[in-house]
Amino acid sequence: MEEGETEIETALREIKEETNLEVELCTDFRISEQYQLSEKPGVTKQVVYFLAEYKDSCPCIVRPNEVKSLKSLKLEDAIKTIEYDNKKEMLKKADSYLKRRSSK
Repeated sequence: MEEGETEIETALREIKEETNLEVELCTDFRISEQYQLSEKPGVTKQVVYFLAEYKDSCPCIVRPNEVKSLKSLKLEDAIKTIEYDNKKEMLKKADSYLKRRSSK
């Protein structure tokens, strides 16, 4: 986060900077995780995830040193592709959230 930014402002800015997408965030779905940076002992990093929707644009990699690849996948394929179990669980939670929201 930059000085004076909210989590939402940071998310919108980072998405735009890294993928050139203008998105609408669903801030009702929020997952946060913290971990120690192995390359910087004593430094903790916090990452906050939201759901986002984009329209009328195509994602592209703007910063290849920060984004390795972009893919649009079905949930099942994304779960098979993702390496870390905690990220797989996050996708499942997001899917459950979206299903609950659409049934209202």
